[in-house]
Amino acid sequence: GADTGSSLGSLVALSGLTGAVFQPLLAMALATWGWRVAYLVFGLGTLALMGGALLLLPPVAASEGSLPSRVPASSDASAPDNSPASGTGTAPRGAFISLFLYQGIITGFTMFHQHFSTFAEGAGLAGRTMTVALTLSMLTSAVGAFALGLLTRRYGAGRTGVGVLFLAAASVLLFGFTGGSTGGFLIAAALHGAASGAIGVTVPAAAREVYSEGDYARSLSRIMVSSPLFTLLFMQLYGVSYDRTGNFGVSLLVLLAAIGAGAAIFSRVFGHRRERRRA
Repeated sequence: GADTGSSLGSLVALSGLTGAVFQPLLAMALATWGWRVAYLVFGLGTLALMGGALLLLPPVAASEGSLPSRVPASSDASAPDNSPASGTGTAPRGAFISLFLYQGIITGFTMFHQHFSTFAEGAGLAGRTMTVALTLSMLTSAVGAFALGLLTRRYGAGRTGVGVLFLAAASVLLFGFTGGSTGGFLIAAALHGAASGAIGVTVPAAAREVYSEGDYARSLSRIMVSSPLFTLLFMQLYGVSYDRTGNFGVSLLVLLAAIGAGAAIFSRVFGHRRERRRA
């Protein structure tokens, strides 16, 4: 429905926020208790939270399909969603490959945060700078995801998604040209987090706009296969690039080219989707 983007943005924002909160807590626990006890405590806490979340889910009656058993099949919840952001069932040509590539590229871009420490060390930055960069990236990811959800609701997933890729490109350029300075590295990390917030927002929202209710889940599950594939591809790229050259210059150039190609393809398929729907 019309709230798909903002709902997804809120969920991803909470994920980034909890990461920013619990990362320093985990670091303190590791220093105080050691890794075994710290991981045990955090694991038990996660198990308790997941168990509580499962208890909050309403039961689903098999005879009523995907509707919770507390909701009558004749209620408004079973009525088709005719809002502007609901699927039309007539996905534009190239929608699947465009979404597949977009999700893969934004995933590969997001994975670069795992190399923040190596990047900072290679640039001669203080160890504390890397910690600040990771925390800042998580905070901006939370804020970015929420903002992207609102922007998606207002302007559509197509235009918002293209904007995200421009933000990602700016982050890559800053890493390449100013990442050797503390200020440049932190700004690049902040932009990286903001763009990474799209990883669970843009593609699901875009797919919801073009696929029918029956095709949405099936198509989205196939599209999301790109995430592990591109994770493997880009993690290999980052590692091999650094091992061969001693820096991330080559991998950042490849990433920048991939972002540019993804923006061109995604813009062609989805960039003016909202305008066509209003026409």
